[in-house]
Amino acid sequence: MRALLGFLLFSFSLSASAADVSVRFFGAQQEPRRPANEAYINAIVDSDSIERSNIRVRIAFDPSFEILEVRHWPFLWECTSAPGEVICTNPEFKLGADGQIMLQLRTPAAPRGGEFRFTADLTADNDTNPANNHAETVLYVIQRMLVTNTNDSGEGSLRAAIEQLNASCGRARPCDIRFVIPSVTVPVIEPLSPLPEITACGTVIGDLPTDIRAQPPLQVELRGTHAGTGSGLVLRTTCGNDDAYVVGLAVGGFPEDGVAIRGGGFYRIWGCRLGTDASGMQAVPNGLRGLAVTDPGAITTALASQISGNARSGIALWSALTTYVGGTMIGVAADGTAMANGTSGIFVAPNVGSLNVADSVIANNVDFGLALASTRGVINIGPDVRITGNRTLDIDWNLDGPSPAGDARVPPTPRIVSAAYDPDTNRTHVTYTIEPIRGGSLRLRFYASEGRTRFGTAHLDTFLGERAFNAGPGGTFTEEFEGDLRGKWISAWAQAWTVQLFPDSPAPSMMWPSEVSEAVKP
Repeated sequence: MRALLGFLLFSFSLSASAADVSVRFFGAQQEPRRPANEAYINAIVDSDSIERSNIRVRIAFDPSFEILEVRHWPFLWECTSAPGEVICTNPEFKLGADGQIMLQLRTPAAPRGGEFRFTADLTADNDTNPANNHAETVLYVIQRMLVTNTNDSGEGSLRAAIEQLNASCGRARPCDIRFVIPSVTVPVIEPLSPLPEITACGTVIGDLPTDIRAQPPLQVELRGTHAGTGSGLVLRTTCGNDDAYVVGLAVGGFPEDGVAIRGGGFYRIWGCRLGTDASGMQAVPNGLRGLAVTDPGAITTALASQISGNARSGIALWSALTTYVGGTMIGVAADGTAMANGTSGIFVAPNVGSLNVADSVIANNVDFGLALASTRGVINIGPDVRITGNRTLDIDWNLDGPSPAGDARVPPTPRIVSAAYDPDTNRTHVTYTIEPIRGGSLRLRFYASEGRTRFGTAHLDTFLGERAFNAGPGGTFTEEFEGDLRGKWISAWAQAWTVQLFPDSPAPSMMWPSEVSEAVKP
Protein backbone atom coordinates (compact mmCIF):
# COMPACT_ATOMS: atom_id res chain seq x y z
CA MET A 1 0.00 0.00 0.00
CA ARG A 2 2.66 2.54 -0.97
CA ALA A 3 3.95 2.48 2.62
CA LEU A 4 0.79 4.05 4.15
CA LEU A 5 0.16 6.22 1.07
CA GLY A 6 3.86 6.85 0.71
CA PHE A 7 4.99 7.57 4.30
CA LEU A 8 8.62 8.72 4.22
CA LEU A 9 11.17 8.20 6.95
CA PHE A 10 14.84 9.10 6.48
CA SER A 11 17.46 8.83 9.22
CA PHE A 12 20.97 10.07 9.60
CA SER A 13 23.30 8.44 12.15
CA LEU A 14 26.25 10.33 13.56
CA SER A 15 28.52 8.17 15.70
CA ALA A 16 31.65 8.76 17.77
CA SER A 17 34.21 6.03 18.32
CA ALA A 18 37.67 6.77 19.74
CA ALA A 19 38.56 10.08 18.09
CA ASP A 20 36.27 9.66 15.13
CA VAL A 21 32.86 11.19 14.30
CA SER A 22 30.99 10.08 11.17
CA VAL A 23 27.72 10.63 9.36
CA ARG A 24 25.64 8.37 7.16
CA PHE A 25 22.13 7.99 5.76
CA PHE A 26 20.15 4.84 6.37
CA GLY A 27 16.63 3.69 5.60
CA ALA A 28 14.83 3.02 2.34
CA GLN A 29 14.32 5.65 -0.30
CA GLN A 30 10.59 6.12 -0.08
CA GLU A 31 8.27 8.57 -1.68
CA PRO A 32 6.60 11.30 0.36
CA ARG A 33 3.43 10.39 2.22
CA ARG A 34 0.29 11.29 0.33
CA PRO A 35 -1.72 13.42 0.32
CA ALA A 36 0.11 15.59 2.87
CA ASN A 37 3.44 15.11 1.02
CA GLU A 38 5.45 15.26 4.23
CA ALA A 39 8.94 13.92 4.89
CA TYR A 40 10.40 13.25 8.32
CA ILE A 41 14.20 13.32 8.55
CA ASN A 42 16.04 12.20 11.69
CA ALA A 43 19.68 12.92 12.54
CA ILE A 44 20.95 10.79 15.40
CA VAL A 45 24.20 11.61 17.23
CA ASP A 46 25.90 8.98 19.36
CA SER A 47 29.00 9.31 21.55
CA ASP A 48 30.60 6.00 22.45
CA SER A 49 33.91 6.69 24.18
CA ILE A 50 34.89 10.34 24.26
CA GLU A 51 33.53 13.75 24.97
CA ARG A 52 33.28 15.95 21.91
CA SER A 53 32.97 19.71 21.54
CA ASN A 54 31.71 22.06 18.84
CA ILE A 55 29.78 19.49 16.83
CA ARG A 56 28.09 21.02 13.79
CA VAL A 57 25.66 19.21 11.47
CA ARG A 58 24.50 20.77 8.23
CA ILE A 59 21.65 19.05 6.36
CA ALA A 60 21.21 20.44 2.85
CA PHE A 61 18.43 19.84 0.33
CA ASP A 62 16.53 21.46 -2.51
CA PRO A 63 15.12 24.82 -1.31
CA SER A 64 11.72 23.93 -2.80
CA PHE A 65 11.19 21.67 0.24
CA GLU A 66 9.29 23.65 2.89
CA ILE A 67 10.60 23.34 6.44
CA LEU A 68 7.62 22.72 8.72
CA GLU A 69 9.38 22.03 12.01
CA VAL A 70 12.82 21.30 13.49
CA ARG A 71 12.95 19.42 16.78
CA HIS A 72 16.00 18.28 18.74
CA TRP A 73 16.98 16.36 21.87
CA PRO A 74 18.63 17.03 24.28
CA PHE A 75 18.06 20.73 24.60
CA LEU A 76 21.76 21.62 24.28
CA TRP A 77 21.40 21.53 20.50
CA GLU A 78 20.83 24.85 18.79
CA CYS A 79 19.30 24.78 15.31
CA THR A 80 18.80 27.43 12.66
CA SER A 81 17.12 27.00 9.31
CA ALA A 82 17.00 28.72 5.95
CA PRO A 83 15.64 27.65 2.56
CA GLY A 84 17.48 24.47 1.61
CA GLU A 85 19.40 23.89 4.84
CA VAL A 86 19.22 23.19 8.56
CA ILE A 87 22.30 23.73 10.73
CA CYS A 88 22.45 22.35 14.27
CA THR A 89 25.35 22.86 16.67
CA ASN A 90 26.21 21.49 20.07
CA PRO A 91 29.08 23.22 21.89
CA GLU A 92 29.62 20.42 24.43
CA PHE A 93 28.67 16.85 23.65
CA LYS A 94 29.01 14.71 26.76
CA LEU A 95 30.27 11.14 26.96
CA GLY A 96 27.48 8.63 26.41
CA ALA A 97 24.91 11.26 25.48
CA ASP A 98 22.59 10.51 22.59
CA GLY A 99 21.28 13.30 20.42
CA GLN A 100 18.54 13.54 17.81
CA ILE A 101 17.57 16.21 15.31
CA MET A 102 14.26 15.74 13.49
CA LEU A 103 13.18 17.70 10.43
CA GLN A 104 9.61 17.73 9.20
CA LEU A 105 9.44 18.86 5.56
CA ARG A 106 6.77 19.31 2.93
CA THR A 107 7.84 18.11 -0.48
CA PRO A 108 7.68 20.47 -3.47
CA ALA A 109 4.24 21.37 -4.78
CA ALA A 110 5.69 22.00 -8.24
CA PRO A 111 4.69 19.40 -10.83
CA ARG A 112 8.21 18.46 -11.88
CA GLY A 113 8.79 15.87 -9.16
CA GLY A 114 11.70 13.56 -9.84
CA GLU A 115 14.89 12.88 -7.88
CA PHE A 116 16.13 15.22 -5.14
CA ARG A 117 19.54 14.92 -3.48
CA PHE A 118 19.98 15.22 0.30
CA THR A 119 23.40 15.72 1.90
CA ALA A 120 24.64 15.70 5.48
CA ASP A 121 28.00 17.19 6.56
CA LEU A 122 29.49 17.06 10.04
CA THR A 123 32.42 18.80 11.75
CA ALA A 124 33.77 18.47 15.30
CA ASP A 125 36.92 19.41 17.21
CA ASN A 126 39.76 16.89 17.18
CA ASP A 127 38.16 14.62 14.60
CA THR A 128 40.85 12.21 13.40
CA ASN A 129 38.96 10.94 10.34
CA PRO A 130 37.05 13.70 8.53
CA ALA A 131 36.82 11.57 5.38
CA ASN A 132 33.60 9.88 6.63
CA ASN A 133 31.82 13.10 7.61
CA HIS A 134 29.79 13.43 4.40
CA ALA A 135 26.81 11.38 3.20
CA GLU A 136 24.15 11.76 0.55
CA THR A 137 21.09 10.03 -0.80
CA VAL A 138 18.40 10.57 -3.43
CA LEU A 139 14.68 10.95 -2.77
CA TYR A 140 12.11 10.37 -5.51
CA VAL A 141 9.19 12.82 -5.31
CA ILE A 142 6.02 12.04 -7.22
CA GLN A 143 5.67 13.96 -10.44
CA ARG A 144 2.35 15.68 -11.03
CA MET A 145 0.72 16.00 -14.42
CA LEU A 146 -1.44 19.11 -14.13
CA VAL A 147 -4.74 19.43 -16.02
CA THR A 148 -5.24 23.17 -16.39
CA ASN A 149 -8.07 23.38 -18.94
CA THR A 150 -11.07 21.50 -20.31
CA ASN A 151 -9.69 21.19 -23.86
CA ASP A 152 -9.87 17.83 -25.63
CA SER A 153 -6.14 17.84 -26.42
CA GLY A 154 -2.99 19.89 -26.24
CA GLU A 155 -0.96 21.25 -23.35
CA GLY A 156 -2.82 21.22 -20.03
CA SER A 157 -5.53 18.81 -21.25
CA LEU A 158 -6.50 15.54 -19.59
CA ARG A 159 -5.63 13.64 -22.76
CA ALA A 160 -2.11 15.08 -22.78
CA ALA A 161 -1.69 14.30 -19.07
CA ILE A 162 -2.62 10.63 -19.61
CA GLU A 163 -0.27 10.37 -22.59
CA GLN A 164 2.59 11.85 -20.55
CA LEU A 165 1.73 9.58 -17.63
CA ASN A 166 1.88 6.45 -19.76
CA ALA A 167 5.11 7.52 -21.46
CA SER A 168 7.20 8.52 -18.44
CA CYS A 169 5.83 6.94 -15.23
CA GLY A 170 5.91 3.48 -13.72
CA ARG A 171 6.21 1.47 -10.55
CA ALA A 172 9.58 2.95 -9.53
CA ARG A 173 8.54 6.45 -10.58
CA PRO A 174 4.82 6.86 -9.94
CA CYS A 175 3.05 10.01 -11.09
CA ASP A 176 -0.23 11.75 -10.37
CA ILE A 177 -2.79 13.63 -12.43
CA ARG A 178 -4.12 16.70 -10.60
CA PHE A 179 -6.89 19.03 -11.76
CA VAL A 180 -6.18 22.77 -11.34
CA ILE A 181 -8.77 24.21 -13.73
CA PRO A 182 -9.94 27.74 -12.86
CA SER A 183 -13.72 27.57 -12.51
CA VAL A 184 -16.44 28.81 -10.17
CA THR A 185 -18.27 25.49 -10.65
CA VAL A 186 -17.08 21.93 -11.16
CA PRO A 187 -15.42 22.02 -14.61
CA VAL A 188 -16.70 19.69 -17.33
CA ILE A 189 -14.31 17.87 -19.70
CA GLU A 190 -15.97 16.47 -22.83
CA PRO A 191 -13.61 14.24 -24.85
CA LEU A 192 -14.22 14.20 -28.59
CA SER A 193 -12.89 10.64 -28.88
CA PRO A 194 -12.02 7.91 -26.35
CA LEU A 195 -9.30 8.87 -23.87
CA PRO A 196 -6.13 6.75 -23.86
CA GLU A 197 -6.15 3.73 -21.59
CA ILE A 198 -4.19 4.32 -18.37
CA THR A 199 -1.31 1.84 -18.29
CA ALA A 200 1.17 3.55 -15.93
CA CYS A 201 1.55 1.98 -12.50
CA GLY A 202 0.80 3.63 -9.19
CA THR A 203 -1.05 6.74 -10.31
CA VAL A 204 -3.68 8.83 -8.56
CA ILE A 205 -6.15 10.62 -10.82
CA GLY A 206 -7.57 13.43 -8.73
CA ASP A 207 -6.57 14.87 -5.38
CA LEU A 208 -6.60 12.74 -2.25
CA PRO A 209 -8.02 14.48 0.84
CA THR A 210 -5.57 15.36 3.61
CA ASP A 211 -7.59 13.21 6.02
CA ILE A 212 -7.89 9.72 4.53
CA ARG A 213 -11.18 9.32 6.44
CA ALA A 214 -12.71 12.36 4.73
CA GLN A 215 -14.93 12.53 1.66
CA PRO A 216 -12.91 13.75 -1.34
CA PRO A 217 -14.31 16.86 -2.99
CA LEU A 218 -15.78 16.51 -6.48
CA GLN A 219 -13.08 18.00 -8.70
CA VAL A 220 -14.13 17.51 -12.31
CA GLU A 221 -16.87 15.98 -14.45
CA LEU A 222 -16.00 13.78 -17.43
CA ARG A 223 -18.89 13.74 -19.87
CA GLY A 224 -18.72 11.34 -22.82
CA THR A 225 -21.63 12.49 -24.96
CA HIS A 226 -19.23 13.41 -27.81
CA ALA A 227 -16.70 10.57 -27.37
CA GLY A 228 -18.33 8.40 -30.05
CA THR A 229 -17.34 5.07 -28.53
CA GLY A 230 -15.60 3.49 -25.57
CA SER A 231 -15.56 3.97 -21.80
CA GLY A 232 -14.73 7.00 -19.72
CA LEU A 233 -11.57 5.85 -17.90
CA VAL A 234 -10.00 2.50 -18.78
CA LEU A 235 -7.48 1.24 -16.23
CA ARG A 236 -5.21 -1.47 -17.63
CA THR A 237 -2.13 -1.68 -15.44
CA THR A 238 -0.19 -4.75 -14.36
CA CYS A 239 1.80 -3.66 -11.32
CA GLY A 240 -0.02 -5.62 -8.65
CA ASN A 241 0.39 -2.83 -6.08
CA ASP A 242 -1.75 0.31 -5.93
CA ASP A 243 -2.15 0.39 -9.69
CA ALA A 244 -4.54 3.34 -9.84
CA TYR A 245 -6.76 5.56 -7.74
CA VAL A 246 -9.63 7.53 -9.27
CA VAL A 247 -10.64 10.22 -6.78
CA GLY A 248 -13.41 12.83 -6.83
CA LEU A 249 -14.56 12.50 -10.46
CA ALA A 250 -18.05 12.39 -11.98
CA VAL A 251 -18.03 10.16 -15.07
CA GLY A 252 -21.16 9.95 -17.21
CA GLY A 253 -22.50 9.89 -20.74
CA PHE A 254 -19.92 7.50 -22.22
CA PRO A 255 -21.13 4.91 -24.73
CA GLU A 256 -19.77 2.00 -22.69
CA ASP A 257 -18.70 1.97 -19.02
CA GLY A 258 -17.93 4.92 -16.79
CA VAL A 259 -14.80 3.29 -15.30
CA ALA A 260 -13.53 0.01 -16.79
CA ILE A 261 -10.89 -1.99 -14.88
CA ARG A 262 -9.12 -4.31 -17.29
CA GLY A 263 -5.86 -5.11 -15.49
CA GLY A 264 -4.83 -7.11 -12.45
CA GLY A 265 -3.76 -5.35 -9.27
CA PHE A 266 -5.11 -2.86 -6.73
CA TYR A 267 -7.61 -0.18 -7.73
CA ARG A 268 -9.62 2.32 -5.72
CA ILE A 269 -12.62 4.33 -6.89
CA TRP A 270 -13.04 6.92 -4.15
CA GLY A 271 -15.60 9.70 -3.82
CA CYS A 272 -16.71 9.37 -7.45
CA ARG A 273 -20.08 9.70 -9.18
CA LEU A 274 -20.54 7.24 -12.04
CA GLY A 275 -23.61 7.85 -14.19
CA THR A 276 -24.54 11.31 -12.87
CA ASP A 277 -23.47 14.93 -13.15
CA ALA A 278 -21.24 16.56 -10.55
CA SER A 279 -24.18 17.35 -8.26
CA GLY A 280 -25.33 13.74 -8.16
CA MET A 281 -28.89 14.91 -8.81
CA GLN A 282 -29.06 14.61 -12.60
CA ALA A 283 -28.56 11.27 -14.35
CA VAL A 284 -25.95 11.27 -17.12
CA PRO A 285 -26.14 7.57 -18.03
CA ASN A 286 -23.16 5.60 -19.21
CA GLY A 287 -24.34 3.33 -22.03
CA LEU A 288 -23.42 0.15 -20.16
CA ARG A 289 -22.30 0.17 -16.51
CA GLY A 290 -20.98 2.66 -14.03
CA LEU A 291 -18.07 0.41 -12.97
CA ALA A 292 -17.05 -2.77 -14.79
CA VAL A 293 -14.26 -5.15 -13.74
CA THR A 294 -13.04 -7.76 -16.23
CA ASP A 295 -9.64 -9.01 -14.98
CA PRO A 296 -9.36 -12.11 -12.75
CA GLY A 297 -6.51 -10.49 -10.80
CA ALA A 298 -8.25 -7.19 -10.05
CA ILE A 299 -8.63 -6.11 -6.42
CA THR A 300 -11.04 -3.19 -6.44
CA THR A 301 -12.46 -0.88 -3.78
CA ALA A 302 -15.43 1.40 -4.47
CA LEU A 303 -15.51 3.76 -1.51
CA ALA A 304 -17.84 6.65 -0.61
CA SER A 305 -19.17 6.84 -4.18
CA GLN A 306 -22.47 7.17 -6.04
CA ILE A 307 -23.15 4.75 -8.92
CA SER A 308 -26.56 5.54 -10.33
CA GLY A 309 -28.46 6.31 -13.52
CA ASN A 310 -26.49 3.99 -15.81
CA ALA A 311 -28.20 2.23 -18.70
CA ARG A 312 -27.38 -1.21 -17.34
CA SER A 313 -25.90 -2.32 -14.00
CA GLY A 314 -24.34 0.05 -11.52
CA ILE A 315 -21.42 -2.35 -10.93
CA ALA A 316 -20.69 -5.37 -13.12
CA LEU A 317 -18.09 -7.89 -11.94
CA TRP A 318 -17.37 -10.08 -14.94
CA SER A 319 -14.04 -11.40 -13.65
CA ALA A 320 -12.37 -10.18 -10.47
CA LEU A 321 -10.32 -11.42 -7.56
CA THR A 322 -11.70 -9.26 -4.74
CA THR A 323 -14.16 -6.36 -4.68
CA TYR A 324 -15.10 -4.22 -1.70
CA VAL A 325 -17.98 -1.73 -1.83
CA GLY A 326 -18.25 0.57 1.18
CA GLY A 327 -20.20 3.72 1.98
CA THR A 328 -21.63 3.77 -1.55
CA MET A 329 -25.07 4.59 -2.99
CA ILE A 330 -26.19 2.49 -5.96
CA GLY A 331 -29.42 3.48 -7.73
CA VAL A 332 -29.83 6.53 -5.51
CA ALA A 333 -29.51 10.27 -6.14
CA ALA A 334 -27.41 12.48 -3.88
CA ASP A 335 -30.48 13.44 -1.83
CA GLY A 336 -31.54 9.81 -1.33
CA THR A 337 -34.32 9.77 -3.93
CA ALA A 338 -34.48 7.14 -6.65
CA MET A 339 -32.06 7.22 -9.60
CA ALA A 340 -32.26 3.70 -10.98
CA ASN A 341 -29.64 1.80 -12.90
CA GLY A 342 -31.25 0.14 -15.92
CA THR A 343 -30.75 -3.48 -14.82
CA SER A 344 -29.19 -4.45 -11.47
CA GLY A 345 -27.37 -2.64 -8.71
CA ILE A 346 -24.46 -5.12 -8.58
CA PHE A 347 -24.08 -8.00 -11.04
CA VAL A 348 -21.69 -10.84 -10.09
CA ALA A 349 -20.68 -13.24 -12.87
CA PRO A 350 -19.89 -16.94 -12.24
CA ASN A 351 -16.10 -16.68 -11.83
CA VAL A 352 -15.80 -13.74 -9.44
CA GLY A 353 -13.62 -14.48 -6.41
CA SER A 354 -15.24 -12.40 -3.67
CA LEU A 355 -17.52 -9.46 -3.05
CA ASN A 356 -17.88 -7.65 0.27
CA VAL A 357 -20.47 -4.89 0.72
CA ALA A 358 -20.75 -2.73 3.84
CA ASP A 359 -22.49 0.49 4.91
CA SER A 360 -24.12 0.99 1.52
CA VAL A 361 -27.52 1.41 -0.16
CA ILE A 362 -28.57 -0.64 -3.21
CA ALA A 363 -32.01 0.56 -4.21
CA ASN A 364 -34.53 1.31 -6.95
CA ASN A 365 -32.78 -0.61 -9.73
CA VAL A 366 -34.94 -1.87 -12.60
CA ASP A 367 -34.16 -5.56 -12.14
CA PHE A 368 -32.30 -6.86 -9.09
CA GLY A 369 -30.44 -5.24 -6.24
CA LEU A 370 -27.86 -8.05 -6.15
CA ALA A 371 -27.82 -10.27 -9.24
CA LEU A 372 -25.69 -13.27 -8.27
CA ALA A 373 -24.33 -15.98 -10.53
CA SER A 374 -21.02 -16.73 -8.77
CA THR A 375 -20.15 -20.39 -8.19
CA ARG A 376 -17.10 -19.88 -5.96
CA GLY A 377 -15.55 -17.58 -3.42
CA VAL A 378 -17.18 -15.26 -0.90
CA ILE A 379 -20.16 -12.93 -1.15
CA ASN A 380 -20.55 -11.16 2.17
CA ILE A 381 -23.30 -8.58 2.68
CA GLY A 382 -23.10 -6.71 5.98
CA PRO A 383 -26.12 -6.00 8.20
CA ASP A 384 -25.57 -2.27 7.62
CA VAL A 385 -26.41 -2.64 3.91
CA ARG A 386 -29.89 -1.44 2.90
CA ILE A 387 -31.29 -3.20 -0.20
CA THR A 388 -34.71 -1.89 -1.11
CA GLY A 389 -37.09 -0.82 -3.84
CA ASN A 390 -35.48 -2.91 -6.57
CA ARG A 391 -38.27 -3.77 -8.97
CA THR A 392 -37.75 -7.52 -9.40
CA LEU A 393 -35.92 -8.89 -6.34
CA ASP A 394 -33.51 -7.34 -3.87
CA ILE A 395 -31.30 -10.49 -3.88
CA ASP A 396 -31.55 -12.97 -6.74
CA TRP A 397 -29.55 -16.04 -7.69
CA ASN A 398 -29.22 -17.10 -11.33
CA LEU A 399 -31.21 -14.11 -12.68
CA ASP A 400 -34.41 -16.13 -12.81
CA GLY A 401 -36.61 -14.88 -9.99
CA PRO A 402 -37.16 -16.83 -6.75
CA SER A 403 -35.19 -20.09 -6.75
CA PRO A 404 -37.09 -23.25 -5.87
CA ALA A 405 -36.53 -24.96 -2.54
CA GLY A 406 -33.81 -27.58 -2.72
CA ASP A 407 -31.77 -25.84 -5.45
CA ALA A 408 -28.23 -26.98 -4.52
CA ARG A 409 -26.71 -23.87 -6.14
CA VAL A 410 -28.45 -21.49 -3.74
CA PRO A 411 -28.20 -21.18 0.06
CA PRO A 412 -31.52 -22.21 1.67
CA THR A 413 -33.92 -19.32 2.16
CA PRO A 414 -35.67 -19.13 5.55
CA ARG A 415 -39.49 -19.14 5.56
CA ILE A 416 -41.55 -16.79 7.72
CA VAL A 417 -44.54 -18.71 9.10
CA SER A 418 -46.32 -15.98 11.03
CA ALA A 419 -45.90 -12.69 12.89
CA ALA A 420 -47.99 -11.35 15.79
CA TYR A 421 -47.88 -8.25 17.98
CA ASP A 422 -48.24 -8.58 21.77
CA PRO A 423 -49.54 -5.28 23.21
CA ASP A 424 -48.80 -6.39 26.78
CA THR A 425 -45.06 -6.56 26.12
CA ASN A 426 -44.95 -4.19 23.14
CA ARG A 427 -43.08 -6.81 21.17
CA THR A 428 -43.65 -8.48 17.81
CA HIS A 429 -43.17 -12.27 17.66
CA VAL A 430 -41.92 -13.76 14.36
CA THR A 431 -42.09 -17.53 13.77
CA TYR A 432 -40.00 -19.04 10.96
CA THR A 433 -38.47 -22.29 9.73
CA ILE A 434 -35.02 -23.15 8.39
CA GLU A 435 -33.87 -26.24 6.53
CA PRO A 436 -31.31 -28.63 8.06
CA ILE A 437 -27.77 -27.21 8.09
CA ARG A 438 -25.39 -29.94 6.93
CA GLY A 439 -22.22 -28.02 7.82
CA GLY A 440 -20.93 -24.58 8.63
CA SER A 441 -23.33 -21.94 9.92
CA LEU A 442 -26.14 -19.58 9.04
CA ARG A 443 -26.74 -16.06 10.29
CA LEU A 444 -30.39 -15.05 9.79
CA ARG A 445 -31.20 -11.35 9.43
CA PHE A 446 -34.71 -9.97 9.85
CA TYR A 447 -36.14 -6.81 8.27
CA ALA A 448 -39.33 -4.76 8.23
CA SER A 449 -40.54 -2.82 5.23
CA GLU A 450 -43.47 -0.76 3.96
CA GLY A 451 -43.49 -2.56 0.60
CA ARG A 452 -42.86 -5.78 -1.26
CA THR A 453 -41.42 -6.88 -4.58
CA ARG A 454 -43.71 -8.27 -7.24
CA PHE A 455 -42.73 -11.78 -6.08
CA GLY A 456 -44.01 -11.16 -2.56
CA THR A 457 -40.69 -10.66 -0.77
CA ALA A 458 -40.27 -7.62 1.45
CA HIS A 459 -37.59 -5.05 0.88
CA LEU A 460 -34.61 -4.91 3.23
CA ASP A 461 -35.42 -1.50 4.71
CA THR A 462 -35.27 -1.61 8.50
CA PHE A 463 -32.91 -4.09 10.15
CA LEU A 464 -34.60 -5.75 13.13
CA GLY A 465 -31.96 -8.19 14.34
CA GLU A 466 -30.17 -11.45 13.61
CA ARG A 467 -29.66 -14.96 14.96
CA ALA A 468 -26.81 -17.41 14.30
CA PHE A 469 -27.24 -21.16 13.77
CA ASN A 470 -24.54 -23.81 13.59
CA ALA A 471 -24.88 -27.14 11.82
CA GLY A 472 -28.05 -28.91 12.91
CA PRO A 473 -31.41 -30.32 11.94
CA GLY A 474 -33.16 -27.02 11.32
CA GLY A 475 -36.73 -26.61 12.50
CA THR A 476 -39.19 -23.94 13.64
CA PHE A 477 -38.09 -20.99 15.79
CA THR A 478 -39.49 -17.72 17.12
CA GLU A 479 -37.82 -14.32 17.54
CA GLU A 480 -39.12 -11.28 19.41
CA PHE A 481 -38.55 -7.71 18.24
CA GLU A 482 -39.23 -4.51 20.14
CA GLY A 483 -42.22 -2.41 19.08
CA ASP A 484 -45.45 -2.63 17.15
CA LEU A 485 -44.68 -3.84 13.63
CA ARG A 486 -48.32 -4.18 12.55
CA GLY A 487 -48.74 -2.88 9.02
CA LYS A 488 -45.13 -3.72 8.15
CA TRP A 489 -43.96 -6.59 5.99
CA ILE A 490 -41.52 -8.89 7.82
CA SER A 491 -38.96 -10.95 5.93
CA ALA A 492 -35.59 -12.62 6.47
CA TRP A 493 -32.56 -13.85 4.59
CA ALA A 494 -29.53 -15.91 5.59
CA GLN A 495 -25.80 -15.24 5.29
CA ALA A 496 -24.34 -18.75 4.98
CA TRP A 497 -20.78 -19.93 5.62
CA THR A 498 -20.12 -23.49 4.50
CA VAL A 499 -19.18 -25.55 1.48
CA GLN A 500 -21.38 -28.47 2.48
CA LEU A 501 -24.57 -26.62 1.65
CA PHE A 502 -23.41 -26.33 -1.96
CA PRO A 503 -22.10 -29.74 -3.08
CA ASP A 504 -21.71 -28.71 -6.70
CA SER A 505 -19.32 -25.87 -5.93
CA PRO A 506 -15.55 -26.32 -6.48
CA ALA A 507 -14.71 -23.82 -3.72
CA PRO A 508 -13.29 -25.21 -0.43
CA SER A 509 -15.32 -22.71 1.60
CA MET A 510 -17.52 -19.74 0.95
CA MET A 511 -19.86 -17.16 2.37
CA TRP A 512 -23.02 -16.60 0.39
CA PRO A 513 -26.34 -14.84 1.02
CA SER A 514 -29.64 -16.59 0.47
CA GLU A 515 -32.52 -14.98 -1.35
CA VAL A 516 -35.12 -13.10 0.70
CA SER A 517 -38.06 -14.95 2.22
CA GLU A 518 -41.67 -14.25 1.36
CA ALA A 519 -43.07 -11.59 3.66
CA VAL A 520 -45.84 -11.65 6.24
CA LYS A 521 -47.60 -8.94 8.22
CA PRO A 522 -48.38 -9.17 11.95
